[in-house]
Amino acid sequence: MDRDEQLRGGDPCPCGSGKQFEGCCREFFEAYASFRGHLGAVRPMLHLNVQGDKLVAVGGRIYASPSWKTVPDFLLDYIKHQFGRTWWLSECRRPRADEHPIMELART
Repeated sequence: MDRDEQLRGGDPCPCGSGKQFEGCCREFFEAYASFRGHLGAVRPMLHLNVQGDKLVAVGGRIYASPSWKTVPDFLLDYIKHQFGRTWWLSECRRPRADEHPIMELART
């Protein structure tokens, strides 16, 4: 059974926020599960909290920000930077039916 299928709404959220799963990352996990068929399995992200910053390792780089409290917070920023500001803004202006599938994750 998958990790997101084992979690229930009242369980502590696995992101470490201290909130219940229902009110924190449940929508993100559900969106991820819907994309898993397209993306396949991915490795877990390496992250830790240091003096108020969330540090995240991706490939050979380490990213840090005090505004990221959870892994989904990081992912939204990372996606925007990877695709570029111009692409991101143009996708935001497109009708939902025509936008890139990654935008659905950004809305969760």
